[in-house]
Amino acid sequence: MTNAYAGDANDNEIFIAQSGDNVELTIQQIGAGNKYGGDDFTGTSIDMTMTISNSYLDLKQDGDYNKMFGTIVTTGSTINNFTVGNYNIWNQKIGVANDADTLTIDSAITGNTNTVILRAGNADDVYNISTPLWNQSNAEQFWTVSGSTWSRTNSGQTAYWGTWDPTEGTADTLDMDLDVTGSDNTLNVFFNSDNATWNWDVTGSNNWIQTSMEDGSDNRQTVGVTGDYNFVFVGQNTGSTTGVTNNAILDATFATTHSDINIIQSDAN
Repeated sequence: MTNAYAGDANDNEIFIAQSGDNVELTIQQIGAGNKYGGDDFTGTSIDMTMTISNSYLDLKQDGDYNKMFGTIVTTGSTINNFTVGNYNIWNQKIGVANDADTLTIDSAITGNTNTVILRAGNADDVYNISTPLWNQSNAEQFWTVSGSTWSRTNSGQTAYWGTWDPTEGTADTLDMDLDVTGSDNTLNVFFNSDNATWNWDVTGSNNWIQTSMEDGSDNRQTVGVTGDYNFVFVGQNTGSTTGVTNNAILDATFATTHSDINIIQSDAN
C-alpha cells in the first residue's frame, strides 16, 4: 500500500508498508525536499518497511535536499536505486533478521554533498557510522574499532582492529554496484555476507568513503577512486580457516593525490 502526502508544493512524502512476493515497484520523486520512509519532516520516525521476495524495485530521486530511508527485508530481488542532486540523504537497512540473500543492487549517485549509510545484513543503526572531518591541510587520523565503538588515532599504519564485533543478519551472494560522481560526499556502506561482490567507483574530490565486508568468506571488492583529497577506508574480515585461500579479494585502482587510503584484510587466524 502506498500513501503520498504533500506538505507544500516542494515537500512530498511517501510512506510504504508492503509484504508479499513478486512485487514490481517504481518510485520517482522529482524536485527538492522530497522523502520516502524514515523520519518525516517533523522529525517523527515513520519507517518504510518492505518484506518481499523475488521482486523488482526501481527507486529514483531527482533534486536537492531529498531523503531516502527505510528497512527492506528481501531475498532474490533486484533493487535499482538512483539519486541525482545535492545535499541528499540515503539511509537504509536491507536484510534485517537474516533476509538479504541472493540480492542484486545497482545504484548511482550524481551530485555533491550527499550522504549514504547503507547496511546490508547489518541491522545496527550505530555500527560503523563515521564523521567526516577532512580538510585539505590535515589528513584524517586512522580509524579503529573496539566492539561497536569507532575511534581515531594518530598511530597510522600500526593501528588495527581490537575486535570485529560483526553485524546482525546476513546478505549472502549479494551483488552490488555503486557509482558516485561528485564531491564532498559521505559514503558508509557495510555488508555482513558470504560470497558477496561489491563494486564501487567514485569520481570527485573531498569525499569520505568507509566500507567493510564482514563475517563471511569469498567476498570480492572492486574499487575505483578518481579525484583528490579523498579519505578511503576499506575493511574485509573473512572468518577463514587455515589453508583456505582467496577468501577476501580486493582489486583497487586509485588515481588521486593528497588522499588518505586505509585498507585492512583480516581473517580468523
